[in-house]
Amino acid sequence: MQLAVKDSGSAFQSRRRETWRIIRPWVTVTAAGFLFLFGVFEFPDLFEEPWRRDLVFGASFLVLLISVGRISLTLNKLYRCPACGSMPMARGHDGVLLDPDTCPECETPLK
Repeated sequence: MQLAVKDSGSAFQSRRRETWRIIRPWVTVTAAGFLFLFGVFEFPDLFEEPWRRDLVFGASFLVLLISVGRISLTLNKLYRCPACGSMPMARGHDGVLLDPDTCPECETPLK
C-alpha cells in the first residue's frame, strides 16, 4: 500500500522519533561500555588480580555486543521509508542518513 506523499513525510518523522526514543538508552549503554573497555586498557593497575581485569573486559565486551545489536535491530525494523520500505542510506557510502529530505531509493519526501 503506497502512502500519499503528504502522509509519508509525517509517517517517516514519526518513525524517526520512535527509533531515537528506543535507541537512546542503548547509545548511553554503548558509550559506558567503551569507557569501561578504555579503563581496562588505560588503567590496568586498578585491578589487583588479573581475573578481575578479565571479568571487567568480558562484561564490557558483552554489554557492547548486546547494545550495538539492539541498536542495529531497531534501526532495521523501524527506520525505513514508509513508501518503499528501504532504509535511507547514503549512496556510494556506508551509513544511514539521519534525517534525509527524500528517500534515496524512491525520492519520496521524508520531511
